[in-house]
Amino acid sequence: MAGSGGIGSGDGRGAALLGDAPSRNRADDVADSGDYRAPAWLPGAHAQTIWPALVAPRPAVRYRRERWEAPDGDWIDLDHAIAPDVPAEGRSSRPLLALFHGLEGSSDSHYARTLMAAALARGYDGVVIHIRGGSGGQHRKPR
Repeated sequence: MAGSGGIGSGDGRGAALLGDAPSRNRADDVADSGDYRAPAWLPGAHAQTIWPALVAPRPAVRYRRERWEAPDGDWIDLDHAIAPDVPAEGRSSRPLLALFHGLEGSSDSHYARTLMAAALARGYDGVVIHIRGGSGGQHRKPR
């Protein structure tokens, strides 16, 4: 609902979705506060969109792929971000953050890797869900 608060509303409530863990660096503090100001050297929305895709380092995130067979004969891939210090049996008790990427995105996209790394650092598990071929390979159905 528009204007109801939550993620991106600037009221600070969206930050609670990623836990109450203390910030690890200044970028986290700015993102959590809702008071983002673009750096002087990177003005404009277009430059801020292009810069991370082309220049910013991508965090190293390991994934485990799971494939779900769909009732219509096609498939859906899920790439689970793996926290190296959490044993497999401990993952089921952690909150899960799911990312549905855009048409040209994938689990290797800069924003997916950054979001999954941030989720893992805050004690969440993460999964990138591919429903339209973002995981590579040709789907069986022509849609």
